[in-house]
Amino acid sequence: MISPAKVKTFLSKHHATVLSLSSIFIAACSLVFTIMAERIDLFYRETLIRPLFAWHVDLQNFSVKLVNNGLGPGLVKRVMWRMKDRCFVSNPDDPVGWTSSREQFEDFMNAYFLDEVIADVKVRQIIGTRPATFTAVPTPDQMLAAGKEIVVFGVTPDSEAALRAGLAKLPDEMNAEVRRRFAHQATMFPMVVQYCSATERFCTVTPAMGDIGRCR
Repeated sequence: MISPAKVKTFLSKHHATVLSLSSIFIAACSLVFTIMAERIDLFYRETLIRPLFAWHVDLQNFSVKLVNNGLGPGLVKRVMWRMKDRCFVSNPDDPVGWTSSREQFEDFMNAYFLDEVIADVKVRQIIGTRPATFTAVPTPDQMLAAGKEIVVFGVTPDSEAALRAGLAKLPDEMNAEVRRRFAHQATMFPMVVQYCSATERFCTVTPAMGDIGRCR
């Protein structure tokens, strides 16, 4: 056991060294606590401004939108879609394959997505020409600001006015049925998007619609 006298003697001889080491230790502890406090503050600030992607169906212009309902920007990391019982995942490392599969999906959606909505012969006769549509697959590293949206599927501007005019000619019940069918069809939109916060500390995926869940 070390006696008090030896401790006193040691401190009297090395008091300068002890004070220096104590100052260094206190400074190190202060630095550690400062870093921890900054990290905790960053975590809570980022929690408050996280992005929140959601699907929005617009029955006025027959569109499906990816909207950011959060308080912070969201970064698209990966996109997955299902087409003809096959699953596709965005792959920026294979730009040729990614572009080809994306274009195939967009062509597929433009050709068939509205078919069930306006399948009724009477509706086709009243509306006339099938409206032209467009599909836009979000791309990895695409940033979606808070409160903004990406129209993933919609009727082209040239066809929108004609579609509105055609729908206005439909009886109320038939008009409502067409919109109900589109709402149902939109819930089957076969796509899911993985996204992150700007710092990529927080990542999640959009709600899965249709049978896209089979791709996970």
